[in-house]
Amino acid sequence: HRVEFLSLRARRMRETMHPMLVALLDQNAIEIGRRLDAAEDSPALYELLAALTGVHRDAGEVRALKAASAGYCLTGDNLLKMLAIFARVSCAVPVVLMGECGCGKTSLVKFLCRWLGAALVVLDVHGGTREADVLVAFAEAEARVAAAGGGADARAYVFLDEMNAAPHVGLITEAICQRTLNGAAI
Repeated sequence: HRVEFLSLRARRMRETMHPMLVALLDQNAIEIGRRLDAAEDSPALYELLAALTGVHRDAGEVRALKAASAGYCLTGDNLLKMLAIFARVSCAVPVVLMGECGCGKTSLVKFLCRWLGAALVVLDVHGGTREADVLVAFAEAEARVAAAGGGADARAYVFLDEMNAAPHVGLITEAICQRTLNGAAI
């Protein structure tokens, strides 16, 4: 139970808030625009990730996660992206990540899933991807949820990498927007 105002531009955030809100927050010792660009991979960033996701990891678990993620470095920018993804997924809002090839979208999603303890199925979409490949990816995610007991804590994410190259955009759009595959609920 805490209140955080996170920003890569803390001063700008404070300047754009209503003065009465700023005064009230200052009166209650709530920091406005906690700077996220000061220290990469700091324990404070992992503490925030834990607070935001409800998944707490000790220092040893964090080291193991980083090692399993090829030394992934958590930055303030990545933390904000993970928070945006986590919040949208929690609200059943489709998530689309855009960026140049090699900018770290897949690494970010892999690390977030490891942090959450969620299964991740990655489908590398290309011109030769068949409808059956998409169906298999979602079936694998469902199988992983079932293997994990199928309870509320059992989660699996499907990451359709480079989906803009997909010849089966209709099926993928249905999965993302309607949460169905050929009319059957995912």
